[in-house]
Order: sequence, then structure tokens, then C-alpha cells
Amino acid sequence: MKSKTIALIRRYENGPGDLIAGLDGLSDRDLDRRLAPKKWTIREQVHHLADAELNLVCRMKKIIAEDNPLLLAYDQDVWAGSLNYSGTSVENSIALFYTLRASMTPVLKGLKDGDFSRTGIHNETGKVTLLSVLEHTVEHFEHHLKLIEKTKRKYKIR
Repeated sequence: MKSKTIALIRRYENGPGDLIAGLDGLSDRDLDRRLAPKKWTIREQVHHLADAELNLVCRMKKIIAEDNPLLLAYDQDVWAGSLNYSGTSVENSIALFYTLRASMTPVLKGLKDGDFSRTGIHNETGKVTLLSVLEHTVEHFEHHLKLIEKTKRKYKIR
């Protein structure tokens, strides 16, 4: 497997530990802090990360298992508003995120280089490869983790 792909899988695998470390010691009050008005709170971002991971793992598995499958978008803001992101504990979402990554990592590690060129058709963006979905998954998580850290700095949390 190419070193770039190996490094990407390592970043993917390390995500749950990074999330848990980033949330360590936060109170409910801290979790309800937002970086700016109309931006998601830390709590809402954690729930979003779990739901995004659910969708992204499904896309990756479809690309691996099916020939050129249709990959459906979802409206993250509708999910956040409809699924009570602001009123529920983050523990289950952390556990879901951890479990999804823990179950997907060995699948990714077991693939051959050519498998990362497999494609699917996203209903909004068109043709995507497994590698591009994996890159998006890692970058999406790291983006939200940076926003969480920025929010903590704003409120001088740890």
C-alpha cells in the first residue's frame, strides 16, 4: 500500500483518541459553548461528527462492496435540528464515532492499492473514489476538531 494511503488510514484510526482527548474534562456548560452566534456548539459538533461518520462509513463500504454505487447526500442542518443535538449527552455519539472508526479501520488496512480507485456516484457531486471519500472523512473530522479547540481557546477552557 502507498505510504500516502497508509498515513491517511493512520490519521483516520487516530481520530477517536483525538476526539476523546479534545473533550476530556469538559463540563456540560463547556460543551454548550459556541465559537460564534449561529455556529454549532461543541456538543452539536460531536453529534454531527458521529452522524457524518455513519454516512461516510456507509459510502466507503458501498464503494468497496458494490460496483459504482449511488451515494446519497444528507442535510446536516436538518439532522442537527431534527435529532435534538443540543439536548442530548455526547457519550453515545462518542461511542458511535469510536465504534465506526474501529470497525472500518481493519477494512481499510486490508485493501489493496487498486481498491482505493474504486468509485461511486454521489448524487450531488458526481463520481468519487474511495480514496477521495477517505480523504474527505479525515479532513472533515480534523476541521471540526480544530473548531472545537478554537472554541475552547476562546473561552479559556484548559
